[in-house]
Amino acid sequence: MIDGSSDAYALFGLNQNDATDVSMFMRKLPRPLAEGSGAATVLIDHVPKGSNGSRFAQGSQNKLSAVTGAAYLIEPTEALGAGKRGVVVMRVTKDRPGMVRAVSGVYRKSDRTQIAAQVVIDSTGDGTVFEVLAPDEADDASKADTWENLRMRVVEYLDAYPGAGKTQIRDGVTGSSSKIAEALGQLVMVGRVRAVSGKREGSFLHYVADPLDPALTDGHGIFADE
Repeated sequence: MIDGSSDAYALFGLNQNDATDVSMFMRKLPRPLAEGSGAATVLIDHVPKGSNGSRFAQGSQNKLSAVTGAAYLIEPTEALGAGKRGVVVMRVTKDRPGMVRAVSGVYRKSDRTQIAAQVVIDSTGDGTVFEVLAPDEADDASKADTWENLRMRVVEYLDAYPGAGKTQIRDGVTGSSSKIAEALGQLVMVGRVRAVSGKREGSFLHYVADPLDPALTDGHGIFADE
């Protein structure tokens, strides 16, 4: 495993932005490792800043064309961190033999990639649990992220952490941050969650609403429309 590619190029005095240097680097290090040992050789690289999910690594596009085998784009869909449940999606961006794409998910036209796997890294309990989902399982997991489930998770989180702010809720609840924020807005709109102004201007603290609070209901435990 070569981690990372930029440092490896520098060790050989080569420029990763130059197509000729990229070809020379592949002949000097990755290919001899693979051919001499028979082992899979993995190069770890970065996408360009502001690329918004480019399937190409930073530097010359020859980095991708020079690959013999498969190349993958790693997309974090839920933030990774200590005490959190993070999710990353592996998307195949190149597959010269064609064997990986044959068992991968739906083709995404925008960047010509397919989902190869979804990796869940959960450190919310004792230790860290890794789970690798096949493309079909990953698709099923994403479909399970219904608005009903998202709203339920927000309410459950606020039951455990009353007075949480929007950022805290987005970080603490499993799911897409933007969808969690929208689910929170829906709960506030229908009165299921109460938003109280915080000390900082424009900030709010959130609480699960009391179903018998006359300020939020019709007085009979039925939430009033707002």
